[in-house]
Order: sequence, then structure tokens, then C-alpha cells
Amino acid sequence: MDIAYGYEDNDAKTDTAAVRKLTNLVARYGDKFTFARLKGTYAKVLVFYL
Repeated sequence: MDIAYGYEDNDAKTDTAAVRKLTNLVARYGDKFTFARLKGTYAKVLVFYL
């Protein structure tokens, strides 16, 4: 599963607790899970599951 997130060019509106939890999932399941921050994606979250 791939998750990309971002709202603006900075992290001012980012939920730091959610980012921390998702980062922990990457550390635990890195072979099945990726997580990335994209700049300027407007208000959306992209989730890809193949």
C-alpha cells in the first residue's frame, strides 16, 4: 500500500500524530507499505493499493 499526503509546501496543517503513526507502520511493514509527503497537493490524501 502506498500513501501520499500533503496540503501545502509546509507542514503547518499536518496532523503530526497521524504522520508519526504512519511512519511507525512503514518501519514495521516497510516491505508492504510506503508513505510519502507531496508538496502542494491541495487538501487530499492519495492511497494506492495493488
